[in-house]
Amino acid sequence: MNARMILPALLLAAATAPALASGPSVSGAWIRAVPAGADTTAGYMRLHNPSDRPLALIGASSPAFGLVELRKSVFSNGAGRVIPQARVVVPAHGRLDFAPGGYHLILQQPGHALHAGDDVAVTLRFYGGRTLRTTFRVRPAPGREPMPRAPAP
Repeated sequence: MNARMILPALLLAAATAPALASGPSVSGAWIRAVPAGADTTAGYMRLHNPSDRPLALIGASSPAFGLVELRKSVFSNGAGRVIPQARVVVPAHGRLDFAPGGYHLILQQPGHALHAGDDVAVTLRFYGGRTLRTTFRVRPAPGREPMPRAPAP
C-alpha cells in the first residue's frame, strides 16, 4: 500500500473516532427472572451518555418479547404506581440508572421461557434515529433463588 492510500485512510479514521466514542453505552444490563407462565418482567441498566448533548431514549424492542416499554416507578404517600414514559433523557456527559423503584423497561409477552443466566438482545431507540443493540442477562430478583431449569424432553 502506498502513502497516497494510507494518509486518506488515517485521516478518515481520525475524523470518525470522536463520533464513535461519543455514542451511548450500557453497563450492568439485567432482566428479572420470573416464574413460568408470567407474561411481564422488568429490565434494568446503567445508560451512559459521553456526548456534549442530552440524549433522549424513546423506546426499546427485543425479539424475545412482544412489547417493551419505558416506565418509571413513583412512590407518594406510601403508595406506588408505575408511569409510562414517552422519553427518558440522559444528561450530556452523564448517566441514568434504570433500577428497581425507578426507571425501568417493562418487557411483556415473552416468546419463550427465560432462565437465570440467559442472555436477551434488546435494541434501544434514541431520538434522532440512533439505535443501540445490547445484551441483558437474566438473573433472579434480589433475595430470590434462581428457578431450576426443567429437564430437556
